[in-house]
Amino acid sequence: MKKKNLDPEIINTVETLGTVPRYVLQHNAISRSAQKFSAEAKKVIAMAMCLLPKDLSSRTASFTYADFCKALGLKKGGDSFRAFKLAIDECMKNPIGIEIVDEKTGKKTWENYVWFTKSVLDEETGIATMTLSHELVGAIQELKEVYSQINLKDLGALQSKHALRTFEIAMSYKSLQGKGGNTNDAWYFERNY
Repeated sequence: MKKKNLDPEIINTVETLGTVPRYVLQHNAISRSAQKFSAEAKKVIAMAMCLLPKDLSSRTASFTYADFCKALGLKKGGDSFRAFKLAIDECMKNPIGIEIVDEKTGKKTWENYVWFTKSVLDEETGIATMTLSHELVGAIQELKEVYSQINLKDLGALQSKHALRTFEIAMSYKSLQGKGGNTNDAWYFERNY
């Protein structure tokens, strides 16, 4: 059996955390970004992101298919592993567009990035290793630090990409709860598509 070499950049795995993650701390600009991912691919992205440090000092995360299913409350099985594999492939192909607003002029531009520059899925062990794009990390680090905490099991329960995107966007406005006429247990937002 060939010994697996893990990237020394990996600092967060389920083993190093000591527990299966329950939440992803997602930048609101990511939640509100333009992207076309399946629900399964968004779940893979969330799993990878929740394993990275908030300051993104490490860009590589590693997790097993079993830990992915456990964190998101999904059932393991042949079809779901194939969907997991396809989702990892999809994460490597589709771009994410982030709206950048110049604070001085108010001018809006959209910058497009790839999520990951490398992914490896060992089908024998079920271990996925994904490296976040250096350019995307730079863009995220330049944005104001405004994040939403999203429960992974809530993401796991959503089946359609439209439901998942609506949920992500809604959670990015949760900071409006109790402000601007909103009650303490509700928030209102409008989005034009």
